[in-house]
Amino acid sequence: MSCFIVNLNHISALVRWACRNEVSVYYGNPSRRLDIAGNEQETCDIFLAENIASFNYRYKVTVDDRMVYDAFVTSLRPIDVIKACDCLEYQSCEHDGWETSTAKAIVDAIKGAACRALPGYDDAPWEIKAKKEVAA
Repeated sequence: MSCFIVNLNHISALVRWACRNEVSVYYGNPSRRLDIAGNEQETCDIFLAENIASFNYRYKVTVDDRMVYDAFVTSLRPIDVIKACDCLEYQSCEHDGWETSTAKAIVDAIKGAACRALPGYDDAPWEIKAKKEVAA
């Protein structure tokens, strides 16, 4: 598996979407709450640090990078957010700490919010009670 450090606009776009959609995440033990809005730079730093840790683990090199959150980066659709989360997760999951990381908890929260923002989500049944033909 190859690994790269994602473009800094990628991270800013995810964080911007999370802010505009009031995403919060509970993480850690004991549980702490992080509201993305108001903590944009911290969230960017968390994402970048985890991605760099994965890259460094994969390639046995040391890369250090910094970024500044860009609040004016491209707006994303919910489907773009889901795919961008998948990309960031794939590029950040090389090391053993990913599964319990704050970054993973944030990615999961953003992806969940994006799924709930998809067109038709609110109209879909909460529980499937009867056999029903599903359009392909």
